[in-house]
Amino acid sequence: MVTVSNQRGLGAGNRPEERNASDPPRATIVVLDDDVHFRLGAARALRNEGYDVFEAVDVAALYDILARAPVDLVLADSRLTDGNDGWVEAQTLAERYPRTRVLLMSGYSAAEIREDGGFADATFVEKGGSVSAILIAVEEALAR
Repeated sequence: MVTVSNQRGLGAGNRPEERNASDPPRATIVVLDDDVHFRLGAARALRNEGYDVFEAVDVAALYDILARAPVDLVLADSRLTDGNDGWVEAQTLAERYPRTRVLLMSGYSAAEIREDGGFADATFVEKGGSVSAILIAVEEALAR
């Protein structure tokens, strides 16, 4: 499933009080996550901050989006119901699309991921954290 939206919240902007409807988006982001509630919430929060957001429920949808639109950042969950690892796929695709950055996220903590043999570096954000933590991580990832 691919949900494409260029509609932004009231005020259409980075922060509603700072933007006009004619202002360009801050960046284009794909939220890759099979958890519908998290994906919708993250996408809404990002749109409210002035980002253009695509939603991808699986890797096939991510491939489709990257093939047809320039993307600045992929916010990628690790374990997807289609059996793919969103982190691995997003990193592979980012190599094919060099302007695209990847921000890794998971419902597991960084410590749990390391204990399981995985990695969690500075581009990692926990899904269970606050929306503001995700927004800060997105801004930091885009600034690199």
